[in-house]
This record gives sequence, C-alpha cells and structure tokens, in this order.
Amino acid sequence: MAIQVTANAKINLFLDLGSVLKNGYHGIWTVMQSVSLADLITVEKTDAGITVTCSDPVIPTGEKNIAYKAAALFLQETDSDCGVHIHIEKHIPSQAGLGGGSADAAGTLLALNRLFGAPVAFRRLTEIAFQCGADVPFCLTGGMALCQNMGEVIAPLPSLQDVYVVIAKPQAGVSTAEAYAAYDNAVWIRRADREQFLYHAAGGHSKEILRRCSNLFEQFIEVPGRADIKSVMRKHSAAAACMSGSGSAVYGIFESQADAENCVAELQKDFDNVSLCVPCEQGIIFA
Repeated sequence: MAIQVTANAKINLFLDLGSVLKNGYHGIWTVMQSVSLADLITVEKTDAGITVTCSDPVIPTGEKNIAYKAAALFLQETDSDCGVHIHIEKHIPSQAGLGGGSADAAGTLLALNRLFGAPVAFRRLTEIAFQCGADVPFCLTGGMALCQNMGEVIAPLPSLQDVYVVIAKPQAGVSTAEAYAAYDNAVWIRRADREQFLYHAAGGHSKEILRRCSNLFEQFIEVPGRADIKSVMRKHSAAAACMSGSGSAVYGIFESQADAENCVAELQKDFDNVSLCVPCEQGIIFA
C-alpha cells in the first residue's frame, strides 16, 4: 500500500526579521501563502530502513534530505521497526525560497501518519515538523498564515482569492545562511509596515495586501535576473512582484488570467523555470 500526497509550495507575501533569539537565530515575522506549484510525494512501507528517491538528481536522497529526516523522526516517535520508502516527484525548484524541501517533509509526515493508521495527534505532528525545519509546520496546514518566532507560532488568515501567481526562478540560487549574514552586516534597514499589512490580511482586503507585499531580503541580496523578471511582471500589470523567502524565485500576482499567461509567455523566452499557479487553502492534499 502506498500513500500519495501533493505538497504545495509557499510564497512570502510579507517577510521581516526580528531580534536574535536565545538560540542564536533571528526571529521571523512573515505572512505565507500556499500555491498550487507542488511536489508529488509517494510513501510506502518497507521491511527496514529509510530510502528516498527523487526525480531531480540534484536533490540529495540520503540523511541530508529533509523528507528523510521527517521519516526518521516519525518512526522514532511511533517506535516502529519497519522501514519506509519515499519518492519525490520534484516540481518546486530548490534554493528558490519556495519551501520545496519543507513541503516534502510536511507531506512525508502526513502521508506516514495515514499509512500507519494515524497514531500521532496533529498537534504532536506539528512539533515533529518543527524539528525538521522552520517552514515545515506551516506547510502541514498551508493556506495563508502569519508565522512568527522560529516559524512555530502560526495564526491562520484568509487565503487570497481570484488571483493568479506567476513564479520565475533565475538560474542562480541563494544560500539562506548567506542571506542572513548579509542582513546582519547591513548598515541601514528599511522596514515595511507590519501592522498595516496584517490589518488588511486579516480583513481579506486583497488589493491592499498586494499593494503592500514586501521582502526584507531584497535590500541585501543581489540576484542576477531578478530585476528583469520583476520588470516583465509589472509590464503585464502584476498587482505585486516580490522575491519569496531568501530567494531566488520571484512571484508576480495578477488579477487577470490573461495578463498572467502573457507574462509567463514572455518570461519563458529568457528563463527556464517559470510556472503559473493559484493560491491554495491547504498545504498538503491527499491524492
């Protein structure tokens, strides 16, 4: 028996950082939204051990894979002596700020929990998810949410409706560690208004949300091609054009499907990794 799930990517509609916490990491203040760009995760029981295969040969398939880590933590939690095999059909680009690895880990946890007869309560599953990575708890539920501290404090918000999302990834990736180092070394930082953004997000005021999309990292990280992508998006009437996470992917949000499709067609002339998707109210969807 195999369980298959669709693991949706995320975009950061608003991303800010806080002070350094006692553990040495920066606290985050971000509003994330799930989108329909997704990896397909298939999980099945085996006699022993954990194996991971992936359609993308660049992705590690051993213990460094976050889905592997999720499976190991799940088997430890359930005191199981059987093994699991995980196959990842990859569509979310890596080093893009789209939470692809986090989505894979979240999908693995939910798939395993169903495969084993739901022995782990959802609250405990979110705690295990947090051990895998900061974005994994959000990816379990998805939709739109305010995420704070290390990502484990989550407040649901109304998802975006009736818009289209174009995602384009430049060839270069971005190291999260280098992005945070650039922030730490910054002499001057401009901060967008969190309170106004949250007010409009809580009220479902789409036009105001899109007008206020912001990513703090864009001040410190230079990504070749990012400015060109944003220029094309604005040319085609994007209501928002912003980098996601620590990059390097850029998303544009459109109120018109035709504008979004025209934007995709133009971007595909110069960039290999371009997707058209829509907001989702769930992070993980069972097949």
